[in-house]
Amino acid sequence: MNESAHKRKKYLIKRGLQLKYATLLIITLTAVSLFACVVLYLGIWEFVAKEFSELIVSQKISTAQRILSYESARYGKSYPSGDSIMEEAKRLSEHEKEAIKEILKKVNLRLIPRILFIVLVIGVASIFLTHKIAGPLYRFEKNVKAISDGDLSVRFNIRRGDDLKELADKLTIMTERFGELIVRFKDLSENLFAQTQSLSHTIKQLPLEERETISTTLERIAMLSKELKDLSNTLKVKKEKS
Repeated sequence: MNESAHKRKKYLIKRGLQLKYATLLIITLTAVSLFACVVLYLGIWEFVAKEFSELIVSQKISTAQRILSYESARYGKSYPSGDSIMEEAKRLSEHEKEAIKEILKKVNLRLIPRILFIVLVIGVASIFLTHKIAGPLYRFEKNVKAISDGDLSVRFNIRRGDDLKELADKLTIMTERFGELIVRFKDLSENLFAQTQSLSHTIKQLPLEERETISTTLERIAMLSKELKDLSNTLKVKKEKS
């Protein structure tokens, strides 16, 4: 069964690369989240402080006091004085602000573990996402190392669903072309070596002077063809199926 068909169980294929991008992703998303929380918090607190400020409360009390004065003059009823209402309103304003401040504090304390949980989820998700790139890169490095050692039989097959599939296909085609060239090169060198051996037997029938000149040339050709043959034998290519 093809190795690439197996489900990859190890997600930290390239630990350094994956942890680097996971860290960058966590830092970026966490910074954005914290910025949003700070803006939201300040916006809420500014609104609350404005609504419960003494100035706003005073304006509302003044309006209420005028209404009470009108009602008192019209119906002859007595109402609490404006000063006492103002004092109560101020105390109410401070009390409400403290209550809301306490609520926001509790909300913040409850948000901290949730934010940490979100950061953890982002980190785990980033590992799962980056392994679709890290897996092919690991395979590429492994195959390039094999090619540099003379093994041209390797193929850049990657797992279904991984990224860089187009690059893997092109690298496979390149390796196959190199393999075809090596096979042809090997056949030509073997054929050249065989021809020089055949000629060396043929020239024995020639005159001595001509034979020495041709023999020297053939020996050089034979030496070169043998070196080419030995070089091609060090390279491993994928055998064609019969």
